[in-house]
Amino acid sequence: MDNLTQVLTGTGVGDLAWEVTAGDLDGPAGADEFLTLISRSQGGITATSGFRGPKLHPGDLINYWVGKAAGTPVFVVVRAHPRVERVAIVCRSRAKYSLGMSPEVPEFGLRFGAGPVLQGEQVVGVVATAITERGRAFH
Repeated sequence: MDNLTQVLTGTGVGDLAWEVTAGDLDGPAGADEFLTLISRSQGGITATSGFRGPKLHPGDLINYWVGKAAGTPVFVVVRAHPRVERVAIVCRSRAKYSLGMSPEVPEFGLRFGAGPVLQGEQVVGVVATAITERGRAFH
């Protein structure tokens, strides 16, 4: 995992901080394996987790992961097509929260987003707004 590139950092309430790293994985010839990790820390607790697989699934504008580690909030991590200008998480309470997004990372041809989920909220979806030839589209 030494070949991962830092693509996004952020801070939250109190001493909450996170870093998103990403990169291609070495695998069998033709394997479409891409790794995105989030390392986060809060109150002296540090955790790292994430997801692997294709950068984006065919026809999708985003690929995302929702997860939690003991002592840290639930996080959402997103890989997004460069045309995506905004990503929001949708919670069971019907609240929507925008994620912090990186600019396009040319090395990967992607944007990245991440953020914590407010305590007590449950993620039920992730939506993206992208610029298309005809204007804005929602995914």
